[in-house]
Amino acid sequence: MGKIELRKKKGKVEELKKSILCHPLSKSTIGIGHTRWATHGVPNEINCHPHQIGNITLVHNGIIENYKTLKNSLEKQGYVFVSDTDSEVAAACLNACYKEERHALKAMAKAYQLLEKEKVIITIRGKGAFLAENASQEVDKGKMQEIKTSLKEILSELRYEGYDEEKIASLIHEIYQDLEG
Repeated sequence: MGKIELRKKKGKVEELKKSILCHPLSKSTIGIGHTRWATHGVPNEINCHPHQIGNITLVHNGIIENYKTLKNSLEKQGYVFVSDTDSEVAAACLNACYKEERHALKAMAKAYQLLEKEKVIITIRGKGAFLAENASQEVDKGKMQEIKTSLKEILSELRYEGYDEEKIASLIHEIYQDLEG
């Protein structure tokens, strides 16, 4: 699995660029970024994205409506939160689902059901990036290409892990039904 380096800065993207110039990243092959308007917690470096819990590194745009309930449940399971954000709770939820399922795609599908969400969730786990959106949201052509690229990577990983086409089709159908349901 690849190493994930987090870089966070409060303020404009220019502040992050300056920080990276002073402290360069190791050789990178993928990156995600997010400018944040505080919906939960004050705008500071602790509340900045991405959030990392266990194997999960997450950027989230939107609101997790049930984050307080999920946070209480996850704290009872031993999760400790450092930020005030719903996004860190979403990362912990994904991590808990991954620990249970031991399969990235299944964990994402399970977490997607648990999170009462709006907008987009992007998460990186080692080599793969996963993107989930509410089915009702319109997707522009550029974003659709990103989704297709992510799905191709996921399919490649599933095939590598020994999943045959029938099992992959079944997983996709199950996720589609969950999104429609």
